[in-house]
Amino acid sequence: MLETAKIVIRYWFPTQSQELALYCKSRYNMDFDAIPAREAVGSERFSGNGFTQVHEWLASNGKLDTLNQNDSSCGV
Repeated sequence: MLETAKIVIRYWFPTQSQELALYCKSRYNMDFDAIPAREAVGSERFSGNGFTQVHEWLASNGKLDTLNQNDSSCGV
């Protein structure tokens, strides 16, 4: 069930998923597919507070510029 949720969040929350993938790649050299499903959809990374921490880490480490260059700004 968690694996299914991990797939669904990529489409339902594309920006958060992209940022989580960038965070894991930048911080742990881990691709999104390699992130354990429990971590990818869990509250530590994907809740409001968890996402804020991920986003702030990316911003403070200059990683959001990389993401925005590849963003098509279409979340639908």
